[in-house]
Amino acid sequence: MNAAAHPIALNPQWFLPALVVGMVAIAALLAYLSGWRRLAKRFPPVAQIDGERFYFASAKMGMVPWFQINYGVCLIITVGRTGIYVSIFMPFRLLCPDFFLPWSAVEGVQEQSSALSRRMVVRVHGSPVTLALRGSLGHCVAATYAGAMAAARP
Repeated sequence: MNAAAHPIALNPQWFLPALVVGMVAIAALLAYLSGWRRLAKRFPPVAQIDGERFYFASAKMGMVPWFQINYGVCLIITVGRTGIYVSIFMPFRLLCPDFFLPWSAVEGVQEQSSALSRRMVVRVHGSPVTLALRGSLGHCVAATYAGAMAAARP
């Protein structure tokens, strides 16, 4: 069988370009569905903040509680006295720019438990997007937020 008889999708010379286009399309869809692009647009990055930095962190993000996008072990999150700086490793950074979520924009941090895990859920003022964090990162966010809110009270 000659190459002309194969459909274009099965032609080996198109495999790599089709794979790259498919991966970029999926990354764009996930960035949109998770609300990442919405938060990045509203809260642009600042100079890197001082605080506790978590490499290879995981988080769930989404605009509705029953459909959260899981960013597993691909995030760099810094928790500081002024807020949370969220970044993602390359090559995903192309469609998910860094953002800085100041504590003043956080509506609250609440613990949410399920049969399998416990997470700290960060709710943002005026946004349906939530950020759910587990383990030591979640506890650090909750404690730092509580300290920032206590310091802001007169």
